[in-house]
Amino acid sequence: MDIKILIYKRGHLLSFFMRKREGVMREYITWATMIELPIFLTLFRLMFKNRKELGDDIDNVKNNSDQAMSSTKDALAEFKLHVARNYVSINYLKDVEGRITNHLLRIEKKLDEVGRGI
Repeated sequence: MDIKILIYKRGHLLSFFMRKREGVMREYITWATMIELPIFLTLFRLMFKNRKELGDDIDNVKNNSDQAMSSTKDALAEFKLHVARNYVSINYLKDVEGRITNHLLRIEKKLDEVGRGI
């Protein structure tokens, strides 16, 4: 008789733990359905949204840098032209012109001498 009571008690305890386990599983499924699933969906949505915005921002930065590079090149070209016009002194230009003219006159004189010698 003691064995039957022990078996009954073990069966009763086993069914109690099984019911307890099923209750925990139901609670976990409810938890997952009600709380975790919406949280994960929101996180994935935020990740894809951030990825799209990052791609758009990269394109904007690329376009802005291309425009900035173009305007910088134009400004540099204008500055070079400004330097060429304003920083070369007139006296220096006259000096260079005089040296070139003297050199051309010497070449002309030598050509005349060579032409008379032939």
